[in-house]
Amino acid sequence: PEDFIKLSQITDADVDGSGRLYLGAWDGAGYQGNPGKGFVERVVPKGWNYKPFPDLKKLSAKDLVALLKSDSAKARQAAQQELLARPADGLWREVAAIAVDKAASLESRVAALFTYKQMRGAEANEGLLKLAADPAVREWALRGLTDRRTQLDGVPIALFTDALTDSNPRVRAVAAVGLGRLGKVEAAESLLAVANPPAGAVPAAPEAAAPVFESTVIRGKETVEIDADIEGLKEVYLVVEDGGDGDGKDHAGWFEPVLVDENGKGTPLTKMKWASAKQGWGKTLRNKSCDGSPLADADGKATTGIGTHANSVILFNTNKKAVRLRARVGLTASAGGDGSVKFIVASQVPGASAEAEGPHATPNPALIIPHLAVRALISLKADTAGLAAVGGPNSAGALWALRYRHTPEVVDGLVAKYESASADAVGEALRAQILDTLIRLRNREADYDGSWWWSTRPDTRGPYYKLASWERSEAIDAFVKMQWEAATPARKNALAASLAKHRVEIPGIQTVRTDVAAKDEPKVDLSAIAMAKGEVGKMSIEDIILAVGEVKGDAALGEKLFTQQGCVACHTTSKDQPLKGPFMGHVGSILSRDQIAESILKPSASISQGFATVLVTLKDKTSLVGFVSAETADGIEVRDIAGQVKAVKGDTIASRQDLPMSMMPEGLANALTIEQFAGLLAYLQGMKE
Repeated sequence: PEDFIKLSQITDADVDGSGRLYLGAWDGAGYQGNPGKGFVERVVPKGWNYKPFPDLKKLSAKDLVALLKSDSAKARQAAQQELLARPADGLWREVAAIAVDKAASLESRVAALFTYKQMRGAEANEGLLKLAADPAVREWALRGLTDRRTQLDGVPIALFTDALTDSNPRVRAVAAVGLGRLGKVEAAESLLAVANPPAGAVPAAPEAAAPVFESTVIRGKETVEIDADIEGLKEVYLVVEDGGDGDGKDHAGWFEPVLVDENGKGTPLTKMKWASAKQGWGKTLRNKSCDGSPLADADGKATTGIGTHANSVILFNTNKKAVRLRARVGLTASAGGDGSVKFIVASQVPGASAEAEGPHATPNPALIIPHLAVRALISLKADTAGLAAVGGPNSAGALWALRYRHTPEVVDGLVAKYESASADAVGEALRAQILDTLIRLRNREADYDGSWWWSTRPDTRGPYYKLASWERSEAIDAFVKMQWEAATPARKNALAASLAKHRVEIPGIQTVRTDVAAKDEPKVDLSAIAMAKGEVGKMSIEDIILAVGEVKGDAALGEKLFTQQGCVACHTTSKDQPLKGPFMGHVGSILSRDQIAESILKPSASISQGFATVLVTLKDKTSLVGFVSAETADGIEVRDIAGQVKAVKGDTIASRQDLPMSMMPEGLANALTIEQFAGLLAYLQGMKE
């Protein structure tokens, strides 16, 4: 990409028939829109001479047809629309002449081809069949033949099945789509032949290791004893999940945690250094709760251990001699009896992939045509052909298509294929693939009734946004449970990973969860959102601003948070205080509520004038980062994030670079509830001259 135009919050771009580019800019209209903000900018090339675009309604039919040969896509499109709006007998012949003219540009031939099709409807099919023999326009002729489901008379499927083996991959892609639109199930065999994903195109999901220990949800004063087998593990993750209520304090404690070696000798984890620790709020501390108070269990009994806050992950590197981890776990006294948590001991973070990046991080063009063939098979409801192909050379593509077909016949057919598979390694691999397909079919997408939403941040866990059972769900559960009970430990691991991948929970089968924080049925409940600790850090900026719009906010609470969140370290609110970062004493006169929110959530999106971050490198190789608070002919003064000022002489500066970022880091409000964030906004909005 090349940045050649910089525009504030661009919203759209368009070009007119004379070649002028128009750019729409939001420019401070906020996340809820503002009719008084924004503009449209016109851009033209240097040295460009304006030529007015003709009034199409005044052009003759001959001139309109000639316009299809224009180099401008906008002009060709406008000519197409005008031609289609004019009833003119026989005009289609002149249009068709351009479509078959090999001397015309490809763009003009394609524009004429689709105009001809729309002029003639089903009567154009005979001409398009002839054009399909021309390799230059075959792709578009095939598409034109199947663009309208009501105009398929005389279109042979053989033309499309033959095109599935064309040397041009674009023709093969259009052929697959066209066969799905033709609706002829006899094309299934040809589609199955190209539906198999290429080797390695669909990476097998890494077999996620089941947790060493996973508690049930713990509430109130309840505690649970852990005695987990960690023999052979090089690292151990101590995970605390939110118990699902979303509104508790969730202050959690690993009480008296000990690593025990093969000789029975114990080493307290409080005397070991963890490799990393992340928590949803507060801090992870030794012998203290996450809020810094002395560590005590929910009964108030003082104890040793590690205090943290859900959702939390602590990583310890173990030694070779460690064989067990023992601890007592539950809420701490600082939770005040409020909250619900779940504790996990595992060899990896639940849901973590064995790869640094997922399979979608790498372009995979080889998968496109098999994908289109599968979609065509689904459209054709080619279940009988698909089931017949399972276990044969086209088995992978068939199973890929069948996983989208929620019918009793497909489930029964897959079970029959499973039971008839051979007892060798090939049969075992086939059974694993069939079982994964059945697990995928266990749920379907729920019908949307308007009572729930996924907000503007998509749920990427798959395979469905909202899970729903159907008439064969219980039968699939029973069949999978039967296979689980007969499986080897290694097979159980693979089965658990498949269940987790498809978000299927079957009583009696322990799976690895794929998302420790997600909930299956989110509801629009602003009161619950407003009270949820750390909700700001879990939501998109759009959702935050919409949510705080429903909450007035307590300015007195906001004033306290301004200090507690550390804002006072970099900002002042009174002119008698020494200046640090941007002055907040009149921010309410300058910025709207939404703009203040954006400045906190995305500090680098709009940097206050005079406070752009600079990197100053001195000739002695040292450097300073801050903003220039004063500049003279002799040098500059650089003020850092803590408000410290350093005077720098001009002849000592080696280089000076403006950085496209604010010194204020993102995430400072992540631990707040929406109600707290609304209070902070109310306080700052009240700061006016």
